[in-house]
Amino acid sequence: MKKFAIAAALTVAGILSSSLHAQAAEARFTVPFNFVVSGKTLPAGTYRFTSQRAHLLEIQNMNLKDSALTYISLPGSSNAPRGVIVFHRYGDRYFLREVDSSVALVRGELPVSKAEKQAQRLEASVASENVTVALGN
Repeated sequence: MKKFAIAAALTVAGILSSSLHAQAAEARFTVPFNFVVSGKTLPAGTYRFTSQRAHLLEIQNMNLKDSALTYISLPGSSNAPRGVIVFHRYGDRYFLREVDSSVALVRGELPVSKAEKQAQRLEASVASENVTVALGN
């Protein structure tokens, strides 16, 4: 039943790729700027977000061999997926904070990294902003 629900969501999304081997799921996003995940800076590009297990997310550049692993907390609400990723921006630095794809296994919030906490302190006088990137861009 779970695989059927995931397959139905993929059909509706149309622009979402899925790998259901070993219950893995993926979403693809094109990020137009460099960004930080778990203290690692990744370059702008098209990324595959893959969840092999609950709470573990792999973010892999589709053109380079750059990737990062991070833990995510699963969403607490049952709101409809938005098909976006959300970044916190401090000055010219972007920190990945949320993945909200159409696939339940690739949804959740990322923990605040030490680098982001430092950016928050340094940019305390300047308001941060959330930047959203839509699925499949």
